[in-house]
Amino acid sequence: YVDHFAIPAVVYCFVSLAIGLCVLRYAEDDRLPLIVSVPTSLYGFFIAATYIDKIADLLVGLLQFLGTVGRIPSTVMGMTVLAWGNSIGDLSTNLAMAQKGMPDMATTGCFAGPSFNLLVGTGVGFLMLQYEIGRAEISPVY
Repeated sequence: YVDHFAIPAVVYCFVSLAIGLCVLRYAEDDRLPLIVSVPTSLYGFFIAATYIDKIADLLVGLLQFLGTVGRIPSTVMGMTVLAWGNSIGDLSTNLAMAQKGMPDMATTGCFAGPSFNLLVGTGVGFLMLQYEIGRAEISPVY
């Protein structure tokens, strides 16, 4: 019996080992050659994005489970807990800006970031919906 995750995990380990050995072989004391540093950076970015995606999926699953156990509707969970979690990065950035002596920039970030997300997210969503249905008028469904 071979788990369907076993083969990609083994391939990942061998690729990681090969990249690590290349870095050890070609690394100098102060910097890597460009032919090694660019693929290594891209690989690191890909792995970081994969970890972030997997952790986000696990957290959303956990919150859905807690909402099911607590009999909390998913819309309420989405509007509260997930929205708070989405705003933690903005909060830490704005606090850091305010502590560095830039309160005007921090205040602007409090309003500009969510406004941009709301306007662009809604606009792009409706633009995609308009493209899908093929007409400019979108009627509500009751």
